[in-house]
Amino acid sequence: VIYIGKPIAKSIANWISKKAMEKHAGEDIAGQVQRLKRIVSNDVTHDIQDIRQNIENLWKFSHSIDNKLNKELRNMEGRLLKVETKKKWIGFLHQ
Repeated sequence: VIYIGKPIAKSIANWISKKAMEKHAGEDIAGQVQRLKRIVSNDVTHDIQDIRQNIENLWKFSHSIDNKLNKELRNMEGRLLKVETKKKWIGFLHQ
């Protein structure tokens, strides 16, 4: 299980939210973004698998609405990298 710090998780949620709003995405994507933001804001650390599942859900919705948004979400998943720090796996957004 890979964990991600709260500030990084928030930046991921904000990035998705920004991209979705830029594309004027449908209500389904907006709902998924809000769900991801709730997950991110509830805990100090987050299981990256939960975040990836939310990103995958966004892919499914965005695919039929905007292929460019879909591609950007896939690129974002690629930026979630694994780093071992003090014997604990954390994820971070590579910028």
